[in-house]
Amino acid sequence: MTWWRQHRALVFLLGLAALAWGSFLGRVPLFDWDELNFAEVSREMLVLGDWSRVHINYELFWEKPPLFFWIQATSMKGLGVGAFAARFPNALIGLVNLVLLYVLGSRLEDRRLGWFWALAWFGSFLPHLYAKSGLIDPLFNTCMLLGTYGVLSASWHLEGRPRANTAPGSKAGSWRIWGGFAGGGVALGLAVLAKGPVGVLLPGLTVLVYLLLRPGRALWPMPRFWTGLALTGLMVLLTAGSWFMYDWMRNGPWFTESFLAYQWRLLRTEDAGHGGFPGYHPVVLMLGCFPASILAMAVLPRALGWSSGVQDNLFQNRRAHTWTLAMMAMLGVVLVVFGLVQSKIVHYSSLAYYPLTFLAAAQLRAWHRRGRTLRMRGVQAGLAGIASLWILALLAFFWASHNPSRVATLIDAPFAQAQWTLVPELPWWTLLPALVLPAMLWAGLHAWKYGQVQRGALLVFLGSALFLQGSLWAVIRPAETLAQGPVVAWWSALAGQDVYRYSAYRSYAPFFYGRPPLPQQEVLNSASERAAARMGIPEGKHGFYRRPESRREWLLWGPDLDKPVWVVARAGGQADYLATVPGMEQMKAHGGFVLLRRLPPKGP
Repeated sequence: MTWWRQHRALVFLLGLAALAWGSFLGRVPLFDWDELNFAEVSREMLVLGDWSRVHINYELFWEKPPLFFWIQATSMKGLGVGAFAARFPNALIGLVNLVLLYVLGSRLEDRRLGWFWALAWFGSFLPHLYAKSGLIDPLFNTCMLLGTYGVLSASWHLEGRPRANTAPGSKAGSWRIWGGFAGGGVALGLAVLAKGPVGVLLPGLTVLVYLLLRPGRALWPMPRFWTGLALTGLMVLLTAGSWFMYDWMRNGPWFTESFLAYQWRLLRTEDAGHGGFPGYHPVVLMLGCFPASILAMAVLPRALGWSSGVQDNLFQNRRAHTWTLAMMAMLGVVLVVFGLVQSKIVHYSSLAYYPLTFLAAAQLRAWHRRGRTLRMRGVQAGLAGIASLWILALLAFFWASHNPSRVATLIDAPFAQAQWTLVPELPWWTLLPALVLPAMLWAGLHAWKYGQVQRGALLVFLGSALFLQGSLWAVIRPAETLAQGPVVAWWSALAGQDVYRYSAYRSYAPFFYGRPPLPQQEVLNSASERAAARMGIPEGKHGFYRRPESRREWLLWGPDLDKPVWVVARAGGQADYLATVPGMEQMKAHGGFVLLRRLPPKGP
């Protein structure tokens, strides 16, 4: 059998994904907060020529290590600074993920499992959407998955469990064992460099829960297993510590201390208003990982052994069974950890996309092996229910765009009322995705009913991908206009001008789209030196020198202002308060946003 016949399905999926994920990346401006935050860090790396430290508004930034910014800045250096270059790395990571899941599934069981896993990843809403974003999480999650697989793969070799399609009686060389432990450590170290200690915490807890729940205890008394885990830890320290130690030796402990204090604060408090109820992440995953989430929930009782006589039909290879246990452990760890964390953000639970899509692939593989008429009333009801919710959301937005005055009467806040004046009437073709999704789902379920599992999977997941892509093309631009359209336009008009920029609410648009000029070198040097000496305000995240233009009080009330201050605020309390500042004048108001200006005091 030729290579093409073996892997043509993957090549087809990669071509489709490249078209879906590479198109219109720069059509919509970057969104506050995270996309604009990360893109501005990368832009300032290029402007400052400093690739060893992280800055925002030309001041030190304590919240993230630099790995993703190195990749994003490299993209900007080659493609130009803009939304396309900021999102392009994740489009590539999305393609890498498809190949990775295909290869892992093939090693665990066979190419069909790999194909189903890659297809479920491509066709599920949030995994598909994140490949078109400028967020850190796709890189972060890929590193954590590789690290987890590396450690578990090495442990399987220790137990004498060969990978799928290995000749009977063959033994793994030591390089597979130690290479798995070492490679897993490198991947986890890169995860730490991408986002922080949680890059080791989540995989570590996953492996621990897996070891506690797996049948038998063959690994516990093995000295080589504990030596391998020590090697993994050593490689994590060498990979992640290479930058942390370099920064510590060159600039002192400021970043490490402030960064760890920030991570601890995220665990204990709601960060910047990102709160939520305890079941926040299960709801996000059920709705956001549609349709894989429904298939995963359908197979979960079988995978746990709650359905007697069915568990053994999932896979023929022992590795695939044990990996299923590891994936369920990962899903449980993510839900428990981020259920306890007070800050609730959608992408916090994004590592769970891997176990959900894998369990969906396991369900499809089991159906395919049975090869006969299927009964799946629960799956039908779940897919129809979640699809109906998404279709209703699209219909509601379409209706709201044609009735903005009626929507405004339902809202009390002046800012939100004014925002709806920005939304144009959506054209009729906006509703086409609402027709495509149920049609493709019906066709896929009909194929599954009669045992055509591969055809049905293709129809269901391509239908969800088409619905998401069509909805994005139709809705994302009006939604972005509603959320921040005037703000991006105003700051872009001030790009490069020698003025002070201030946002009355938390936003990174004044920096990325306002493009403030580079401060004088002596100002930057002073900030760096004082940060190393921990002078200024002693609090962890503010324990460094801040330039006057970063201080709200000075911008609004400072008597020694030397150039104009431009301010963007939201209509209502913010704008009303700023109107009381001496010398502040309103320049524009549009869509709930207000642009104000304060001129320097006139001389005597």
